[in-house]
Amino acid sequence: KKIKDFIKGLEKHNFDILTFPTQYSGHATLLAKDIEKRDDIEFIIVAGGDGTINELINGFISFNKPVAVVPLGSANVLACELGIYNICDSLNAILMNNLVDCYLGTINNDRKSRKFILMAGVGFDGYVVRNVKYKGRAAIKKFLFIFEGIKELLKKDEGMIDLFINGKKISCSNAIVCKASKYGGNFIIASSGILQEPVFQVLAFGSPNKILLVKFLFSTLLRLSYPKGIKAFSASEVEIRGKKPVQIDGEFFGYTPCEISIYPETIKIFSSPS
Repeated sequence: KKIKDFIKGLEKHNFDILTFPTQYSGHATLLAKDIEKRDDIEFIIVAGGDGTINELINGFISFNKPVAVVPLGSANVLACELGIYNICDSLNAILMNNLVDCYLGTINNDRKSRKFILMAGVGFDGYVVRNVKYKGRAAIKKFLFIFEGIKELLKKDEGMIDLFINGKKISCSNAIVCKASKYGGNFIIASSGILQEPVFQVLAFGSPNKILLVKFLFSTLLRLSYPKGIKAFSASEVEIRGKKPVQIDGEFFGYTPCEISIYPETIKIFSSPS
């Protein structure tokens, strides 16, 4: 119903809309490759969550078409980052042609390479996302993320990883390589505006003690500064050694070791004008 209402809103302003429903995991990537080549399509609207958006950007090659976001998934961090919380916000962003240039990250290990737009989480949230395989209703998936997060907090941490940033080696238990300021919804964990800058903000959790993660959770909820034990770095490239799971944009990627860098192409995205 939300999608139908959104399409009606666009049609009132004389837009012709083509719809391409995804049928399975990874389908949006294949659709993006074909849609990007079409001269009869001016811009692309993705109705879904961060995982669907991640699939879409991994299908692009030339990045020649702007993208609009309709937040419908279990996680809509990018939409929050853009100030888009409902279909009305999405519609207004398009009608006002409010476009911003956004930088992407790219990550590769010995098995594959992917682009991401929000973050790469190494360690704790990599375990959580890896263990949530449910692909159904958004409300149930959110509950499963919370449930798996609590389970992971009760487990003993499995060793350390090494980050190599700007020629320095940083040993830590968990890390978040942020390409956007928000995380897990509307919670701010990094500097605002970095989505539009060719840089990451890297958070390194020095201690394997899970109490540090709990402190980080509460500092994020209360919008306080990082607790002692978490260091922040700005970088355009990060090398990670060791073996821990990695999630990108809320989807399981694989394992370290890996290398993360800024992707050379930018993508134009419709953002809230407010």
